[in-house]
Amino acid sequence: MARENPTWSLRRIAAELATLGHDVNKDTVAEYMPGRPGRPRHCASQTWATFVRNHLAGTLAIDFLTVPTVTFCVPYVFFVLWLKRRRILHVNVTKHPHAAWSAQQLVKALGPDAPMATRLIRDRGGIFGAVFDARADHLGLRQLRIAPGSPWQNGFAER
Repeated sequence: MARENPTWSLRRIAAELATLGHDVNKDTVAEYMPGRPGRPRHCASQTWATFVRNHLAGTLAIDFLTVPTVTFCVPYVFFVLWLKRRRILHVNVTKHPHAAWSAQQLVKALGPDAPMATRLIRDRGGIFGAVFDARADHLGLRQLRIAPGSPWQNGFAER
C-alpha cells in the first residue's frame, strides 16, 4: 500500500487498513514501511547523556556566568568543572572576557593537581575564539561544542 501510494502518511495507511478490517496503529505501520530509496536507515546510537556518562572520567565542562553586583557592575565568572567528581577545578572573574584570557584560565585549571582530561564540553559562545581553540588543541583536549539553541546539553556546567 505504501509503494502504490507514496504520498500517503502513516495515519492514512492505518485508516485504510482499518476500513479493510485490520485494526493497526500508525506506529506498527511505520515498522513495516519500506525505506526511501537513497536514504539510509537510521542506525541506533547512544544519546548525548549516555556518551557523557560513559566518558565522565576524562571530561571537563567550562562556561561563563554573570554576577550582577550592588554597584550594577556585571563581571563574568569563568569556571572549569571536572565531571567525574563534579569538582570545580578553577574559577576566575573578569570584567572583559576574551579568547586569550579564557585560554590562559584553561591552562591554569589544568595545572599539576588537575585530573587527566581528554575532552572539553563548552558552548559556542563568542568568548571562545580561535586563540582558545588553538590552546585547547595544544593541550590535547578534544572540544565538544554544544549546538546553538540547545542550552540544556551542557547541563553539568549550566547548573
